[in-house]
Amino acid sequence: LITARIIWLFAETGGEPLIAFPPDPPSIIGSAIAIDGDTIEVDGHRLRRWGIDAPELDQSCTAPSGPYRCGEKAKVYLAGLLKGRTIRCQPWTDVGDDGTVVAFCARSMNGTTHPWQLRSLQHDLILEGHAIDYPRYSSGAFAEAQAIAQRSGAGLWVGDFQPPWEWRARRFVREDLAD
Repeated sequence: LITARIIWLFAETGGEPLIAFPPDPPSIIGSAIAIDGDTIEVDGHRLRRWGIDAPELDQSCTAPSGPYRCGEKAKVYLAGLLKGRTIRCQPWTDVGDDGTVVAFCARSMNGTTHPWQLRSLQHDLILEGHAIDYPRYSSGAFAEAQAIAQRSGAGLWVGDFQPPWEWRARRFVREDLAD
């Protein structure tokens, strides 16, 4: 159902996968700020990006050099991808657990928002190891990019980490036990 809502047209142009959006519902276009590693705000709309999961802001991971704040690192990386770019997001009818609209988002290449000149934010975050494929929702749409990141030891894959969905579940259990 989800993949039927968006037309996946990846083409190779200098190694950059490109994406085209369907005309309905209308896209949200503008500059964006990173809220966390998988949520952005574009033109006053809070959008959680479809098909990926990034570590929570207070989540820690382990690298060979020791523990680090991988959630904060994912947010900083995303902020760098957004800086100076126009962002185009295609919202879904789905809404996240926190009421945030779920969307597929891409950043402009060469200063345009024409669908043929956009690069997937989801793909870039996974490829650099700052987020992982969320197969429960993506049906493995980003599995190939994740395999590349894992083989190269990029980002999260340099050490040990708990998938964000498992980390959130354990945190909620700990909070319930403390009450």
